[in-house]
Amino acid sequence: MTGLPAAKPACAVCDLSHPIDQPHDVESSTYKLGFWLEHDRWPTWKDAIAHCDVRTRIAAELDLRRRGLWPMGKWEAERTPRERSSAGTNLLSGLATIGPAPLGVPEGSDR
Repeated sequence: MTGLPAAKPACAVCDLSHPIDQPHDVESSTYKLGFWLEHDRWPTWKDAIAHCDVRTRIAAELDLRRRGLWPMGKWEAERTPRERSSAGTNLLSGLATIGPAPLGVPEGSDR
């Protein structure tokens, strides 16, 4: 008689079987309760991906924004739905290099 394959070990934080570098399951009652007890508030997806590496966090945030699940801050809530839908399309756009120094400020100096 053969038994069922052994279950993958579950994450101690969210009780879901996932690689350690992947987001926790924010819908898990284990994760919700543990987070509530530690932080005195319910978790968001932003909390669930906080332990992930940068590439995983960016990919997860883009996916969650597309699905309307990313927590909105006050500045996002005041925007129109069309503005909000395009906000997450390029998270790195705000990291563009700073342009030339303003008039009267020498190149290379601290502004």
